[in-house]
This record gives sequence, C-alpha cells and structure tokens, in this order.
Amino acid sequence: MTPYPNASLKQILYISFPMMLTSLSGTLMYFIDRLFLANYSEISMNAAASAGMMASLFTYGAYSIAVIAEIFVGQYNGAGEYKKTGRAVWQMIYFSLLLSVLFVPIAYFEADAFLPEILEEEGRTFFRISLGFGSLTPLIGALTAFYIGRGKAIYVTVTALIANGFNAIAAYLLIFGIEGWFEPMGTKGAAIGTVSACAFEVLLLGCVFLSKYNRTHYNTHDYRFDWSIFKKCLRIGSPGAIGHTIEVGAWAALFPIVVSKGLAYTTILTIGQTIFILFIFLMEGLQKGVTSIASNLIGAKDHKLISRLLKNAVIVHFGIVVLLAIPLLLFPESLIELFFSENSTVSNPEVILKYGTRALFWVWVFCAIDGLTWAIAGVFTSAGDTTFIMLSNAFTSWGFAVLPLYFVIQIYDVSPSFSWQLTAFYGAMNLLFFTFRYRSRKWLKFKIHEFDPGVQK
Repeated sequence: MTPYPNASLKQILYISFPMMLTSLSGTLMYFIDRLFLANYSEISMNAAASAGMMASLFTYGAYSIAVIAEIFVGQYNGAGEYKKTGRAVWQMIYFSLLLSVLFVPIAYFEADAFLPEILEEEGRTFFRISLGFGSLTPLIGALTAFYIGRGKAIYVTVTALIANGFNAIAAYLLIFGIEGWFEPMGTKGAAIGTVSACAFEVLLLGCVFLSKYNRTHYNTHDYRFDWSIFKKCLRIGSPGAIGHTIEVGAWAALFPIVVSKGLAYTTILTIGQTIFILFIFLMEGLQKGVTSIASNLIGAKDHKLISRLLKNAVIVHFGIVVLLAIPLLLFPESLIELFFSENSTVSNPEVILKYGTRALFWVWVFCAIDGLTWAIAGVFTSAGDTTFIMLSNAFTSWGFAVLPLYFVIQIYDVSPSFSWQLTAFYGAMNLLFFTFRYRSRKWLKFKIHEFDPGVQK
C-alpha cells in the first residue's frame, strides 16, 4: 500500500497528509466564502452560515453514504481483488445523481422553512443554489473514494486545490461585482462560485477515473447497476449518514436559538464555526487516513495492527493540537480581525473581539477532544460499525449541546461564547462513548468484501 510498514507513524503521515490537503481545499473554500461575505455584510455572512448549515443537513449525509465506497475499494484492494473496485464507485455515482429528485424540490419550494426569519431574505437564494446543486457534493465523495480507498490521494489533492483556487476567484468577483460589468451579488455570488467549483472538481476527478489505465486495471468502465452493492453501501453508510445529519442538525439548530439573543451572539457563533471548519481538515484527513489503512488491514485479515494504528494516530493528533494552539490560543485576535475591514458592517466589534477570543479557546478544546473521536470513528467506519457512530453522535450532540443551550439561554443571561463551552462538553461525552466502544472490540465483526455476492470474482 505504501513504502512504509503497515500502521506505522510514517504510513499514517504518508496517507493522511495528502488527504488533509484535500480536505483543506474544501474547508478553505468555505472559509474564504465566509471571509468575503463578512467584509461584504455581517447579515450576509450569518445568513450564508445558517443557510449553508441547513443545506448540509441533506448534502453532508449524502456525502457520508457516497464516500462509503472507499471502504469497499480499500478492502478489495487489501484482498487483491482490484477488478471489483470500479463497480462499487459507480453505485454511489448513481446514488448521488438520484438525489437531485429530492434536493431540487426542497431547495426551491421549502427554503424559508429552514431559515430564521431575520436571515430569510439573504439566506434564501444561497440555500436554493447550494441544495439545488447538492448532488455535486456526494458525487465528489463517490469519485474520491476510488483514490482514497487505495491510499492514492495525490490526484484528489491536486484537483481539489485547483477547484479551490477557481472558487476563490469566482466568489470574490461574484460577491463584490465588477464595476461596469455586473453588480455585487453577495450571498448569491458566493453560492454560484461554490457550486461552479464543485462541478469543475467532479469533471477533473471523473476524467482520470475513466482513464485508460484505470479502466484496464480497476474496471472503472464497469458502470452496470448492481443492486447488491448499492444496497450494501446504503446499509453500511446510512447509519453514519443519519448520525452526521442529526449532528449537523444540532449545529444548524444552534442558529435560531442564538439569533434570539441578538446579532453579536450570532456573529460569534458564526466566526467560531467558520474557524473550526477551516481547521477541521486536519482531523478529517487523519480520519480518512485511518479508515484507508484500517480497511486494507481488515481486508488482509491483519487485525492485530489496528491497535498500533490507533496509537500512532493519537500521536499525530497530539501534534495537530499543539499546532492549532498557535492561532487559536496565541493569536485569536488576529484571526477574528480577519472578519473586519475598513468598510466592515460588523456591529459591536469590541464585544465580538472580547467574547470571540474566549470562544476560540473552546474551539481549540473541542478540536483536541473531537479529533480523537474522529480517529476512533475511522477504525469503526473501516469495519462497517457505523450504527454506533450514528447513535452516539445523535445522542451527544442533542443531549449535551442543543437542548441544554436552549433551556439555559431562556433562563440565564449567558456569555456569547457559552455555545462553544457546551460544544466542548458534548465532544467530551462523545469521546467517552467512543472509547468504551473501542475497548469492547464489538466493532471488529465486519468483513465487507467476503459478503459481497454482487460482484463476480
């Protein structure tokens, strides 16, 4: 799989680093959009954050199912059954395209139902465009699964960075407009820039997926619909997708709760969330690396190395936590001030700077805790134990974050950074449940490639 020993620290870094860069391109896309919008209008930034999170209720869950193809690719690759990889990816391509039947009507007829009233005007168009073209998100997941499952993420990294550059240019021009050519579009321009960049990324990934080499060695032209594989992807991916959807729903539910306290509260939540999503590429890349390596270990029946894999993943994450301390603990004011400009419309900048600094401390705490959970989740995902991920994410996000925040904010005059304190608490409880599950060894009971009757050897 790599030139380094299985489950070694070097192998984790070798596989995870390109995946971190790939994830960075996506999170950087989100960050740049919010940064541009913050310097365009405070309301626009908050509206796009709320509308984007609501659209993610649908697209992120779909992405979680589509990317499950990487487990099939990884286990087939580890077992030396290379010709099976292509058809597994195609099933998730079909799944992604079919979702348009659901996404488009919701986007264009139910947008206002998903947005706080104060953010409807600015957020409506953003939601419609983002969800209307929402199938692009799982399409990217399905295509990247082919590379990530084999530990070959370099092309995914390159294409994602190219798409990210495309988005940065398009978003800036469309948000602020070009005098004499077209008027500023604000949130609409941000949404158009993002979906255009995603479409470009799908095109680049698809061209290489169908290259002559991949058609010859991996049967990537085997586009036949296979109900057995399709159903198995849904069965394994759905629990995790439902869990992610419920967890994203918890994040989305924070907006209407916090909006009731005022614009400054909402802005602090948005800035903290934007910065968290910017740095999440480190944890997500590590998780994908763990999933890829563990899938190959399970496919090769080398289960004993999984504990070594996780221990080395924890070492990598410790380095990530130290790295994140530099911007989040040493220079939080500089990060927050990126959202201000000479012409900034941000209200109460002193309040936002004061409480935003506190919020970023709790963002750092949450990253430190949640990254460990992501690493363990990578092992569970590789084994197909996604139902537990669903249940734990759903219970902790709502039981220890959203519901407590709702009741506390109604009774007490809490700090604008309080939502991030509760977020760190829910992350700690989630890690506790994941740790107990890992130590029980109940997750190590799936061997996906051995139970796949839908693909002939």
